[in-house]
Amino acid sequence: MELVNVIWDEKKYEEFRLFLYTLGNKQFSDFFEKINPGISSIGLKNPVMREIAKEIIKGDYHAFLNVCKPNCYEESFIEATVRATCKCSFEEHVKLFMDFVPKINNWGVCDCTVLYMKWVKKDLDAFYPYVLELLKGDSWSIRAGLVLLLGYYVNDAYIDRVLDIANSIDDSFYYVVMADAWLISVAYVHYPEKNKKMLDSNTLDYQIIQKAVQKIRDSFRVSPEDKEYVLKYRK
Repeated sequence: MELVNVIWDEKKYEEFRLFLYTLGNKQFSDFFEKINPGISSIGLKNPVMREIAKEIIKGDYHAFLNVCKPNCYEESFIEATVRATCKCSFEEHVKLFMDFVPKINNWGVCDCTVLYMKWVKKDLDAFYPYVLELLKGDSWSIRAGLVLLLGYYVNDAYIDRVLDIANSIDDSFYYVVMADAWLISVAYVHYPEKNKKMLDSNTLDYQIIQKAVQKIRDSFRVSPEDKEYVLKYRK
């Protein structure tokens, strides 16, 4: 299907949806749905979806977003990628992202949206208040905020604030726990001494610290000595 010169309306979007189904892989969709219960999939891999999003962005992506009503993982992923990677102003990017956050219902769409948002790097200070806003939201919103922190804010200017946030998360939702553990492990790679001080405070949730230690030990960027050292934090 040609995607650049499309005049998007509801009928054309239905045609697009049928086009996606022709590209699907049943074996892959079955596997995806098995590890993501409750999320429908047609079985497209990420590179294929990124290429589709890239073609949509070359055309009238605003019209596409106006008629886009995803009913499976792949449609949500494509919408997320269009919003995250289209060419527009910083202010419009912020709106496109914040409007999408309530639609996030799985880790794949969450993380692809956030980690494709390279425009955030242009003004970390301007975007930081939106990260704080996300961290006050529901569990998927909190995960988005944590992934934003690990993707863009583990640096000299923000590390103390990042570790304070990581140490204050109080949400037992599995994908929040995993995101916080991921954030701690990324911070440990770059700021091990600061991270040890936080871990020494012994105030982290049990699940988070267990997963954080596991992720630190799984990292190729952590020394064997430090991998052994962090075992002390397992309660």
